[in-house]
Amino acid sequence: MKRGCVGALTGALLLGGGLWAWTHLSGPRLPEVPFAQLPAQEQARRRGEAQQLEGQVGAIASASRAHEKKPFRLEVSAEQLNTLLQDRVDLSKFPLRNLVVGFEPGRVVAQGEVLGATGTLEGRVRLEGGRLIYETDSLQVRGFPVPGGWKSKLDKQVSAQLNSALSRAPGRVEDVQIEQDKLIVAGHTD
Repeated sequence: MKRGCVGALTGALLLGGGLWAWTHLSGPRLPEVPFAQLPAQEQARRRGEAQQLEGQVGAIASASRAHEKKPFRLEVSAEQLNTLLQDRVDLSKFPLRNLVVGFEPGRVVAQGEVLGATGTLEGRVRLEGGRLIYETDSLQVRGFPVPGGWKSKLDKQVSAQLNSALSRAPGRVEDVQIEQDKLIVAGHTD
């Protein structure tokens, strides 16, 4: 009897300790230093690369306004996107902090703090019938999966936001590819 109680108590302590370590000690999947904490020289370098990306988008927009029908290919690095998100997007009205986005082959991974807990979102983006479709593969908060109903709501919201941006985009997007650390968007100007 005594041995059984000690075994059960030991098992409960190991399980509890394992759960605590899993939720509190596991580091972020995307080890990105927040933009504000980077040295000034690195911030300047990243801002320059983000400006180059904006210049490429501007050139595509100019070609579209001039009714030049020509192909375009835009490569967006995870670093460029994170610079734009962290340096230029004001998230102070939202409960989201330290947002970081990464690209893996065929997948988008986003991580941030939501109400003080680390949340990780993994999904895929595809082009179907001229519309961008986002599908969540995994949504976790503190390492625990979030119920499926939230994922479907998130899919609808993210898809709507992507298509809103797409409707304002210059030209016609015909292909979206996600590779390691970069997003590639290709199409034609109208």
